[in-house]
Amino acid sequence: MCLLAVYVPQDSGEDFRLVGCGSVLSGKSVPSHGTGLQPLCFLDLRNRIHILNRSVGKKYPVTLVQIFRHTSTEGRMLHYVLTALGIILFLVVAVFRAVFSYNWTWLCRRADCKKIDKIPGPKPIPFFGNMFLFILPEEELSKLFLRLYKEYAPTFRLWVMGFPEVFITDPEDVESLAGQVTCKLRLSAGDLEQHQSHYKEFRLRFASSLAGNRSAHQCWQVNLLKAAILNPLQAVQSIGPVGERSLGRPRGRWDKLKVGYNENVRLLAGLQQAQALMTGCNGLRGSYKESNKWQGRRKFLTPAFHFKILEEYLKVFNTNSQILVEKLGAQVGESFVDITSYVSMCTLDLICETAMGVQIHSQTDGEAEYIKAVKRMAKVVVKRQFTPWLHKDCIYYSSPLGREELRLLQILHGFSDQVMSRGALCVSGYSFDLSKRRRLAFLDLLIEISEQEGLLSGADIREEVDTFMFEGHDTTSMGISWAMYLLGSHPEVQEKVVEELKGIFGDSDREATYGDLQQMKYLERVIKEALRLFPSVPAFSRCLEVDVKIKNYTIPAGTQLPILPFLMHRNPEVFPNPEDFNPDNFLPERVQNRHPFAYIPFSAGPRNCIGQRFAMLEEKVVLSSVLRRLRLESLDKREEVPLLLELILRPQNGIRIKISPR
Repeated sequence: MCLLAVYVPQDSGEDFRLVGCGSVLSGKSVPSHGTGLQPLCFLDLRNRIHILNRSVGKKYPVTLVQIFRHTSTEGRMLHYVLTALGIILFLVVAVFRAVFSYNWTWLCRRADCKKIDKIPGPKPIPFFGNMFLFILPEEELSKLFLRLYKEYAPTFRLWVMGFPEVFITDPEDVESLAGQVTCKLRLSAGDLEQHQSHYKEFRLRFASSLAGNRSAHQCWQVNLLKAAILNPLQAVQSIGPVGERSLGRPRGRWDKLKVGYNENVRLLAGLQQAQALMTGCNGLRGSYKESNKWQGRRKFLTPAFHFKILEEYLKVFNTNSQILVEKLGAQVGESFVDITSYVSMCTLDLICETAMGVQIHSQTDGEAEYIKAVKRMAKVVVKRQFTPWLHKDCIYYSSPLGREELRLLQILHGFSDQVMSRGALCVSGYSFDLSKRRRLAFLDLLIEISEQEGLLSGADIREEVDTFMFEGHDTTSMGISWAMYLLGSHPEVQEKVVEELKGIFGDSDREATYGDLQQMKYLERVIKEALRLFPSVPAFSRCLEVDVKIKNYTIPAGTQLPILPFLMHRNPEVFPNPEDFNPDNFLPERVQNRHPFAYIPFSAGPRNCIGQRFAMLEEKVVLSSVLRRLRLESLDKREEVPLLLELILRPQNGIRIKISPR
């Protein structure tokens, strides 16, 4: 801070008055010690302080000695005290608003709350609900849900900060709900919508912020929090009375603080659709957005996965699978390899070439930054979900975790931009050039819909590309990795698969054809059993539009329904000895006698995964290529592989497998 030092001769004993910024400072000069001049006061020049010299100015001319930087102890203390008081007042108002909102919601919804409380579940704590159950290491989350499932199955509820979550695991209930729920957070009755408006706003805002699509109002909240620290009194004054104005809304002079945010930043739909516990599934699996939008896209995208089109992908599948075999073969003699990183790079190459027509060579050039960003983003999303104080955007985007999310989104978006541009898709102008590119069903179909049907904008195409990029590589890579782990843990099953492959290929090294894949019945059962024990997407979610009655319970509209295949696939009444790896669980006669919704690794109902046949063919090609040339040996027992219940079901420390030649 730039200050002015004013001196007068020593021992003058004269009165003086210094006037500046509407305030008057008065005092007397005091003797100096050896300098002949005595500083009277230090004044801030930024406020254009004017010195009015009265009696002192006539008798002893004021001398300007120097301008220098100085901050008095008293000034610092006053600043700290005001800042602390401002922050405390700001937090008190925020907490009061949250408590008031919670209690008001409970009063308005007490009838619905009573219905939900009839459902069994752990006893909630007022205001906080059951959130303290989730204060545990990340690898313990899967064990927590297994314990809750064993204690309260088939249906149980949790309260998280006043928001109900009803977990459905009974196949009949899931089937009955499949046609009555939507991921669009819309309520059927006007009065209920009014009572639950904050609930809807929270869900929508959280899902949107996950993708990096922050609105102007969300930027407001971030800036208000920063302003509260820099200028606490003015920040508190900008907060209107509770019930009249939302915290941090623009008001008067605060319009100057508005920060423009790039509205062209698209939704990262793949991450939104996979973050199963907070919103519904998006894009190709489902959407928290309007149902008519999802229905229109589903109708026009389904032909892209016709079996004749999938046959055209086999060449790409085989080529990249052979690269994976070579990379793994180079590790023969090593103590172990983490199979997940190798498979992830392979599936990323596959999806980029089949869907976008771009060869990125991640297997030969090293692990792409995109893969690392996807893995880290999954952790960020789950950490925010189970950290209630980070649900508010104004807090979240001011935190290190929120800033990390934005950095990761730049990586993810940048990668898809690069892939699309190399695929002759002009992103900036949303124009397309197909003349220099061979026919590729998925991207071409998106372009055709955009040009002829007018259903997809350029931003919509980019959204679907993000969805397919994420879903097409990450979920499939973990499905293949878990299958390899189980085959390496059960050598007798691995040998049965090898015998089946020998019966199909003999001693030939030829590539697999579509007919060959259809003959791999036992390998298909192995893949399905691996997905039963380790579903790539361990949970997805739906939201009720209307009140629904299941068994002896009535679930009110607006309730979020997490559905966990990770739990459903461990139902001992459906799968005897559910923790055992048994491919015979998928013999035709057993499947025929089983409820169709008892096994849902690709979600359930009309919003199931549109690319499941694509994924099954991809897994068959990759696994058969590896097993024909290499032997797998898993080094860790099941209990030694901690699970992370994230967007994708992952092992905490990777999957260690020893590779040997056949």
